[in-house]
Amino acid sequence: MGNAIRVLSNLGFTVTLKLIMETLNLSNSTNIDIHYMLGSEFRLVVSENEAERRREKRKKK
Repeated sequence: MGNAIRVLSNLGFTVTLKLIMETLNLSNSTNIDIHYMLGSEFRLVVSENEAERRREKRKKK
């Protein structure tokens, strides 16, 4: 969980329990080991996932 918080914080996202859990689930679904969560590849995946989540949220309004 610590690396998920670090990734989100490094990317400048507001850290919430929901976003932490989504990041952990994303790590599991993409087979990213906890030790590689701080790498640039996973940061990109997290950023893309958050952008998509925000797009979907705007569509619902």
